[in-house]
Amino acid sequence: MGITALPAGQGTVADGAASTARASDLAAKAVTNSKLRQVLGSRYTVISVTVTDPSTTHLSGCCTGMMPKHHLLFYSYTNDVAVDVEMKGEDVITIVQRDRSYLPPEGEEEMQQAIDLARKDSRIPGGLPQLDGHAILMQPGDGVLWNEPGYGHRVFWVTFSEGLTGNPEYWAVVDLSAQTVLKVEKEDAHP
Repeated sequence: MGITALPAGQGTVADGAASTARASDLAAKAVTNSKLRQVLGSRYTVISVTVTDPSTTHLSGCCTGMMPKHHLLFYSYTNDVAVDVEMKGEDVITIVQRDRSYLPPEGEEEMQQAIDLARKDSRIPGGLPQLDGHAILMQPGDGVLWNEPGYGHRVFWVTFSEGLTGNPEYWAVVDLSAQTVLKVEKEDAHP
């Protein structure tokens, strides 16, 4: 399954200082930068957009030329690396590729994508439409002789249960970097 850029702007917007639409616009502007596109590759997501210099966002009069600064955190599935971007106004100022060992927190759209991939897996009967899906980022281990499947990728633990308090009925391990479901199992009955 080939996915290009995932929809931008569904990451976190800090302190309500920027709207979701503004965050989406900033992410769209950022990826027009050829250096950033090269670092991100063809498959990526926006994890968060935050205002880093809010003092410039509400100025008027003589200071209207001052532009707010924003920090955007992307994750490149193509290169399995987090990328920090600083923008001033609509211009990309810095692009920093993080160390591969850094795992940024999961983004809302990532969690939903992991749940959706697990639901489509043939090992889950009928996609379990009656159950709620939940996802959390996990890190497969690096072994002495071999690494666990998904090691070094963006991998999520997905469970399906009745609401937030129900015991999981099924669980899956989903590799968003490879766009595959690594494992699915029915959870044992709970007393």
